[in-house]
Amino acid sequence: MAAEDSARFLPALVLAMQQADMITKSHSLKQVAVQLPLLRDVVQEDSRRGIVTVKDSCARNMHRLVCVVTFMRVLLEQFARSPSVTVKEAATAAYEQALAPIHTYVIRTAVWAGMYVLPSREHFMHQLGETEQSARQSALAFLACSKDVEQRVLRLFAGINMPASTP
Repeated sequence: MAAEDSARFLPALVLAMQQADMITKSHSLKQVAVQLPLLRDVVQEDSRRGIVTVKDSCARNMHRLVCVVTFMRVLLEQFARSPSVTVKEAATAAYEQALAPIHTYVIRTAVWAGMYVLPSREHFMHQLGETEQSARQSALAFLACSKDVEQRVLRLFAGINMPASTP
């Protein structure tokens, strides 16, 4: 496989790995929901146990999931600004705001390098099986509610300094 072919599939591979990680994090919250039905309860319990910032704790998993929601919101906001905004521009802005603060230098460097192999906006939409028009309604619905959800969940972490991920 040529380097060009590898570069074309790299973003899809990274997204698939991230999706699996997000599913695992989401599953941990679903499992604890029986005992701790409110998100506030999850953060309070993990704080009480001294594990709120520990990797794979439910509270930290929730925080990471909210960071992904923020990433998606900023990405879609960037796309909505103008049809001329590239995937690289939108992804860079979204990553810088949402995920870079929780990633180590090594991870940030790998992400920045990966930004150079992102597809064109048209190809990105095609990979998603969408067009600008077909994606617009779902994107606007997501944008309408996501910021409020983010703010409410992040308030639960007030005063907690969430550490960067470990490789």
